[in-house]
Amino acid sequence: VIHNLRNPLYLVSMVCERASEERKLEVYQNGIDKIKLATDRLNEIIKFNLDFVKGKYSQLLKPVKVLAIVNRITDLYRGAYKGLTFETHVDGEVEILAIESLLVEALECLVANFIEAYVKIHGTENGASIGISAKLKYGKCLIEITDNGPGIEASTIKDILINQYKSEKEGHYGLGLPFVKRVVETHGGSFFISNNSSGGTRCDIALNLPGGTSYKS
Repeated sequence: VIHNLRNPLYLVSMVCERASEERKLEVYQNGIDKIKLATDRLNEIIKFNLDFVKGKYSQLLKPVKVLAIVNRITDLYRGAYKGLTFETHVDGEVEILAIESLLVEALECLVANFIEAYVKIHGTENGASIGISAKLKYGKCLIEITDNGPGIEASTIKDILINQYKSEKEGHYGLGLPFVKRVVETHGGSFFISNNSSGGTRCDIALNLPGGTSYKS
């Protein structure tokens, strides 16, 4: 929970940094909008976890369009700094049975990790690019998320999905990816991470469609 609270706070930090550097009215206005979205996300995360602890998670499971989830994430991060771009290809009719807040939290975690890794190496002047696609195939909803960042060392890909894996290079624990994997598997899906042949990281998520998903508490 604490790790995932960092993501909206990291967004607020990026927005404030951009506003202080550019000092333009439109940047300030965009920053205010992003901070409002980020604080709403913080409240949503806290409320969800309180409901989860109370055993109300089954009441939160409902059909949800993948496009709505993707739009929530891109709306939150688009414009956070001037170099960031999103390329999305999502079938607007694709629907899954999910706990929306939890799935948003997981995908947001991926996007935040991608952005943070890119910015640490390239800064905010050279544009980070994130691609998100979703389609129906083999009776599943297949979601692909890619970036143009540094990628992951091949020898650590398996280890990085384990709780408390410590990245010596970055100096922090890789808690985000194990969380994403657990959320996807809890929804009866599968999660894989690899390096793109053209560079950057690729995450593949397969989720069941309504009527075929069994939530695993």
